[in-house]
Amino acid sequence: MQFKDIPRQEKIKQRLIKTVKENRLSHAQLFLGQEGSAKLPLAIAYAQYICCTNKQENDSCGECLSCKKMQHLTHPDLHFMYPVVKKANEKTTISKDYIIEWREFLLENDYFVSLHQWHNKINAGKKNSLISTADCNEMIHTFSSKSYESEYKIMIIWMAERLYHQAAPKILKILEEPYEKTLFVLIVEDQDKLLKTILSRTQLVKFLAYEDEEVESYLIQKQAIESHKARAISLIAEGNIVKARRLAAENVDNSANYSIFRNWMLICYQAKILALPEMIDQIAAMSREQLKELFLYGIQAIRNSLMINNQNQDLVRATEEEKQFVFNFAKMINQKNAAKFIHCFNEAILHIERNANAKIMLSDISFQCMRFFKVK
Repeated sequence: MQFKDIPRQEKIKQRLIKTVKENRLSHAQLFLGQEGSAKLPLAIAYAQYICCTNKQENDSCGECLSCKKMQHLTHPDLHFMYPVVKKANEKTTISKDYIIEWREFLLENDYFVSLHQWHNKINAGKKNSLISTADCNEMIHTFSSKSYESEYKIMIIWMAERLYHQAAPKILKILEEPYEKTLFVLIVEDQDKLLKTILSRTQLVKFLAYEDEEVESYLIQKQAIESHKARAISLIAEGNIVKARRLAAENVDNSANYSIFRNWMLICYQAKILALPEMIDQIAAMSREQLKELFLYGIQAIRNSLMINNQNQDLVRATEEEKQFVFNFAKMINQKNAAKFIHCFNEAILHIERNANAKIMLSDISFQCMRFFKVK
């Protein structure tokens, strides 16, 4: 992974490159950002640049033996820790036990990954994934010896907020008393779940969500998505590359969500009971993922309506055709019923995940929506 492979983030790239050029690497850095930001890809590109034996002005060379190993995530001085679940018939399970799955996982997803995807990859089911004390003990043992090929030994701790509470002090100890020529990069999405003592001993690097245009450009260049589809996906991805890739893979058509949601809400608003069965049949024929996207679209439509009602039209994320609908829809939405709609749609998503009967659920939601429209 090279810096050039990662969309935008130029300020952070230059900041990281400067630390290497000036030999001012902070031994403990915390990369903070929402799901789908560039924090993990940039951590790996940073590691590759540090270990590269033929550094270019603004990137690793991508050709030396070190870079080749980094690109396959097999460099002996690059280490990872990440949340795992206990394997069957194993007394303890650590990150290294899942290293094959981990490498596949990153390479399959262009390094833009989520915890939910990882749980699916390792078949976690309902088990709670953690970074264990045993993992931390293994890390301390590994880092007590010198690097093999590179000047630095590098540890990337993904989803560091999932450190087991008894494991956190061990991380803290090595951050307070680091071995020479070591670098720790903690990848975090929720800093409030991380010990404050760990936060205070790391250098913070904040990653903002991608702009819609950046997501659109990524989909066109990296995923070969047609420009109009890429634009539509970018408007609902909320700056999240992971979500954008998933929507593209599922071939989610937001224009279909718009059309179905508009027609459904019109029936509910006008209380056309006789037209409801046909509408419900059409929606119930959708897949579980499509149903969830429809309700997520509905939540976004409610939020857009509230922004319009509060004179924040510039914040509305929608195509021109959708904006026309939302401006009319906003006339039916107020603070009181908006909360009811959003709660109802969120509940629907939970029911879908639990395999609820779609027709019964949709019938119930339709009658609820009819009542909500009457709330003033």
